[in-house]
Amino acid sequence: MRRTILILTILAVALLGCPAEKAKTADESKAVKAEATGDNVAVVGDHVINTAAFQTEVDKLPQQHRAWTQTPQGRKYIVDNLVEGFLIEDEAKRRGVDKRPDVVQKIDNYRRQLLKDGLMEDILKGETQVTDADVQKYFDGHPAEFRQPERVKVLDIVLAKEDEAKAVVAQLNKGADFAALAREKSVDPYTKERSGDLPEFTKDMRQELFADAAAAKKPGQIIGPVKTSQGFHVMKFVKKIPPEEKTIDQVKDSLKARLQAMKRQEAYNGFLKNLREQTKVSVNDEFVAGPKAPPPPQQPLPKAVPAQQPRPPAPTAPKGK
Repeated sequence: MRRTILILTILAVALLGCPAEKAKTADESKAVKAEATGDNVAVVGDHVINTAAFQTEVDKLPQQHRAWTQTPQGRKYIVDNLVEGFLIEDEAKRRGVDKRPDVVQKIDNYRRQLLKDGLMEDILKGETQVTDADVQKYFDGHPAEFRQPERVKVLDIVLAKEDEAKAVVAQLNKGADFAALAREKSVDPYTKERSGDLPEFTKDMRQELFADAAAAKKPGQIIGPVKTSQGFHVMKFVKKIPPEEKTIDQVKDSLKARLQAMKRQEAYNGFLKNLREQTKVSVNDEFVAGPKAPPPPQQPLPKAVPAQQPRPPAPTAPKGK
């Protein structure tokens, strides 16, 4: 009887195969399927990188660089990056990096940002288009925004004392180099570092200097000293730029982009407002306000001084009869 059972067991093992051997065969079969041939450009462990994944990386590149990806060097560069990405990802998981609290928090933050970006694409699609009529209406309604007032361009040296400024004027009138004097003597760090160079300015920008600068008659004329809150200015006139009005064609593209951004922001604010109204939101106002400042220490009250009682009148001597 025992012999019969042993024979049956041997036959069953022979017919069904050893479980360990069967598992090994399955792994080998899987490995055979995952080969870097045909549509698969690389295999990294259990990850298969196909031509679609390769093309996705190509599409991320600027148009002028995509032709390079059709060369052997370009293809190798992209495939190596994809392979390295999976190698790093798998090793990070093996070490448990993906479970670290700081990494989990960053992943969650990034996930929320991606969801926000995707949602914004949905709710703003077709809702924030700016037409040429919108641009023209804004342009016509804000003329001052596209009008450039008169500007002047000067070189500038700032001195602390008036007699120092007069001495610099004398040197300049004798042919001294303005840039060298600015580097040597200006007490204003900005003009000192820039050899006296001062950006163009309008009356509203530098009212204390504009009148004297605009009154200059020819390039190279020395102006000053002009007293301001900074000190005493000695200027060299460079040029005067007359007022200029921008045309709609000059600002159309930039204005359209600005109006587009404004409309997107308005749409987002309205959408967010509706969400808050539809959802129960409770905010701890005390926490937002922050801790209250401690009350100022109370000064001890001065001790009360007893009021002085009026003295009785001094007795007077009786009058003689």
